[in-house]
Amino acid sequence: MERYEKFKEYKKAMWLVIVALFFLIGFFAHAWGIVWIIFLVGAAVEQLVKVILLQDGDYEQPGTHREERRSTYLSLLWLVVVILYFGLSFMTGAWYITWVIFLIGAAVHPVVKVNIQ
Repeated sequence: MERYEKFKEYKKAMWLVIVALFFLIGFFAHAWGIVWIIFLVGAAVEQLVKVILLQDGDYEQPGTHREERRSTYLSLLWLVVVILYFGLSFMTGAWYITWVIFLIGAAVHPVVKVNIQ
């Protein structure tokens, strides 16, 4: 239970840092068109940390069970899909084909859903 409380406090601090970085990069680099992706990365990092902690036997979140674990993994999957889509699309300018990443995510979704214990 203590580790869950620490996780919640770290999560709060992480989001404060992300918001600060958003404004700092936006104002100083004038990169408002792309810097918003930092929020997607932050959400992915949060889900990744949660997944790692849920695998640890010492970590017990109140109400943790299979459906919550499955939901966490699926959230992480779709965050990664969206980040890849925007990242590759902005880097390559190939918006006409990078949407296929969503089809790949849709194909991986049931595999992840079935295999999460």
